Amino acid sequence: MAGQPRIVVVGLGYVGLPLAIALARKFDVIGLDVDSSRIAELRSGDDRTREVEPGALSASSITLASTCAMAPPPHSPAPGSDCG
Repeated sequence: MAGQPRIVVVGLGYVGLPLAIALARKFDVIGLDVDSSRIAELRSGDDRTREVEPGALSASSITLASTCAMAPPPHSPAPGSDCG
């Protein structure tokens, strides 16, 4: 997906996760959630909201992160910004 914009979906709950999975079909997507246990859960293929099927989650190209440092932007961040 080189050359395409990167999309960051903040909050991977019952709305954010399905949105991020759908967008990841066409775009480079980072799914960001402040709850690191939620990210660990999703990485293991489990969605406690049951909004996304386990197969769709594991097949997705989404990058999961709990902090901006784990998902650095493709450019230098603006001064004073955590995520760029």
